[in-house]
Amino acid sequence: PSVIAPGALTDEIDDATVAAALEATEYEPQRTARALGQPVGAIFRSMERLEIRRADTLSLEEIDAARAAVGDDPVALARHLRVSRHGLAERRTTLKEPGP
Repeated sequence: PSVIAPGALTDEIDDATVAAALEATEYEPQRTARALGQPVGAIFRSMERLEIRRADTLSLEEIDAARAAVGDDPVALARHLRVSRHGLAERRTTLKEPGP
């Protein structure tokens, strides 16, 4: 479900709305963009402004620390790190980090 009216101007979407939409869509920028009726680039800019990291910026040490905190479940890891599951899986592959 949309958090705001689809097609509203990006400048009209406040950070709290974007943050709530990202959480509701499990930090999937494409899904968030569709839910808000915005281009995905606007979501990435909002993420940067909100200091919500993209999975492709995670270090192996950060992923390891998250695994120590929540275990190997990919859903729990992604939620803990506040990144998309897909992005986390790609990052783990890039870093050659073993997945569950």
